[in-house]
Amino acid sequence: MSEKIFLPNPKALWEIKNNRAIIHMADKELGLDEEGTKIFSRIVQRKPIKITTLEQEEFIDDLIRNDVILPYNPENPSFFPPGAIAVEITHKCNLQCEHCYVGIRENPSVLSLEAFKKIVREMEEMSCYALAIGGGEPTLHPDFEKILRAIYNSKVRAHIVTNGTTNIADYLEKYADKKRNSFEVTVSIDGPKDIHEKIRKNAVFDRIIENIQKLAELGWKPHIQTTVSLKNYYSIPRLLDQIKNLPIQSWAVKMEYPVGNAKVHANMFPSPHEFVEIRDQIHKWWERSGIKTIKFVDDLGYFPPVLKKPAKRRMYYLCSAGVTQVTLDADGNITPCTLIQIADGTSKYIAGNIYVDSLKEVWNTSELLWKFRLLWPENEICSRCGLVCAKCPATVLAIAKNLFKPDPRCSMFQRRCGDVNS
Repeated sequence: MSEKIFLPNPKALWEIKNNRAIIHMADKELGLDEEGTKIFSRIVQRKPIKITTLEQEEFIDDLIRNDVILPYNPENPSFFPPGAIAVEITHKCNLQCEHCYVGIRENPSVLSLEAFKKIVREMEEMSCYALAIGGGEPTLHPDFEKILRAIYNSKVRAHIVTNGTTNIADYLEKYADKKRNSFEVTVSIDGPKDIHEKIRKNAVFDRIIENIQKLAELGWKPHIQTTVSLKNYYSIPRLLDQIKNLPIQSWAVKMEYPVGNAKVHANMFPSPHEFVEIRDQIHKWWERSGIKTIKFVDDLGYFPPVLKKPAKRRMYYLCSAGVTQVTLDADGNITPCTLIQIADGTSKYIAGNIYVDSLKEVWNTSELLWKFRLLWPENEICSRCGLVCAKCPATVLAIAKNLFKPDPRCSMFQRRCGDVNS
């Protein structure tokens, strides 16, 4: 009997207890015996499976039926539906941010309204209802009001990421008494007033705060997102003091990516040791702030709580790029992640274009996306690591010039093997 490759559901979690795997789905748990655990471990590692007994066949069928795995058929490929789609509807922006991955463009692109409607239609066909809208500054799209209307008339729910300096509250006001859950808003604030206005040139901090208040009055308590680096992380305590009484749902922190505008100060990218120190310090500052009405979201992406207490593992994939989501830029390009494409600087990481391709077909059949899905770490340390830290391929590509090297932020790899660039 021929061997087959199966892929694990990227939305599932798993753990090992007493040498047996427990698989955690959204609505159920599946416990495996020792033989099933051995087979499942091979599946997770992308190793071919040779089914030789009826019991093995029934076991595989049961995993497929429970949406835990699916067979890889290169002749007729089909993958799990995406969990989310991100769309940069325009590259226009009214600010000049030091860390913007899009960068300053002479003729910033604008995605057409018809292309956007096509994306929404195909998302519904794929039963994917989570949409992230960004840019550029999305509210500068000439058809932004019509884009909101297209979302409102669909089953899709959109999370809009804005710099907060424009009139997004005015756009959303007409939906305040209707299907409000169609929209969520995240506002970018990268430090207290002086730091934020230095990093995000042309930004007016006080106006951003006013717009946050307006959104809350309309029924949308927004989220705040902070991009941290060596240039601003020390100002976090002052920022927390300024946002602690704001009507917001959550405060998220993420690391700056060394692409786009940030490439000019890539030498200020934290070392693995500095990264861990920054992350730990941010957690300490948050705990000391005593804030109870706002949720803290650690979006740094490395060294999750598994270091401090047992935790469930996610299925190994490089990251969400091409696995649980794709990004469409303002030119209509479909990419695993815009950051990867920008870090590379060529068309190598473009899987298709919404103006000429079907999003659903690209998702299921793109050789580029399948390359990300089938990958298993070549280096022994990463493949044996139980953290499954969800490294950022774009960061690796920008710094190490090789998408498949270990992440330069990983202190564990550096401690064992030295510089990732060597």
